Amino acid sequence: MKEDEIKKNLKNMNCRGCSNRCSLANPGCNRSKVFIDEAIEKINKENKDEENDWINIKLFWSDE
Repeated sequence: MKEDEIKKNLKNMNCRGCSNRCSLANPGCNRSKVFIDEAIEKINKENKDEENDWINIKLFWSDE
């Protein structure tokens, strides 16, 4: 799955790291990293693209 598709999916998911419930596509703190990683893995599994999990996670975090 491409990075832009992943980010589109993350917009519909919220972080559970604190009470702010930020969008995973635009997190407000570093607590969200674990939830973003989980969400990317879930998205890839749903799309049967498991072999690219690590690559997609790495690409997402390299944008910072």
